[in-house]
Amino acid sequence: MSDFSVILGRQIRKARKERGITQLQLADQTGLTERTISKVEQGAENITFDNLVEIVRRLDLNPWLIFYPDQSHREAVSRDLQTFLDECDDDEIAMLIPMCRKALRVLREDAASK
Repeated sequence: MSDFSVILGRQIRKARKERGITQLQLADQTGLTERTISKVEQGAENITFDNLVEIVRRLDLNPWLIFYPDQSHREAVSRDLQTFLDECDDDEIAMLIPMCRKALRVLREDAASK
């Protein structure tokens, strides 16, 4: 199999384990077999695009981490935020800025209190 298949498999396994679900549970959620999930995680089986989309959605994976695995998580999230902002008009962006500042302040205060 290709290097991409191996990288994809690692990303899927990592996300599945982080969410505390088994291969069987993921298989049940996606309509695939446990064997297919296992083979995909090993990088030993090609997966259809439709099945990949289903796995990505079920695991709430950031697609950038799959298609651009050499990017850091921060880069992938930054790209997601930029895409989100690109869809906003100027008024929406103007309203989002103070909301984001407030949310960040609350997160930092919460982290500092722990």
